[in-house]
Amino acid sequence: MTDRQYDNRIKKLIELKIAKQDLERQISAIQDEIKAEMGEERTVETSNFFIRNTEYEQRRVDSQKLKTSHPKIYLECSSVVTAHRFSYTEK
Repeated sequence: MTDRQYDNRIKKLIELKIAKQDLERQISAIQDEIKAEMGEERTVETSNFFIRNTEYEQRRVDSQKLKTSHPKIYLECSSVVTAHRFSYTEK
């Protein structure tokens, strides 16, 4: 790939990320509008959809607290994962 091709692909990537952010904002706004209209109702049924706005709990481990309070257990229970990070910066 030439420098120009790389530049064009990165520019396209930037455009798509901006579009993605805009779409995510629109999605969030529509969801918020529906939630506001539902009020305290947790389920609404239309002729085409069941709409649910349910609350649930999720348990997560506070790794920083575990690392501080019980460093040996943290080391025993943690694992190292190898990953790749793709990044770019404009000159």
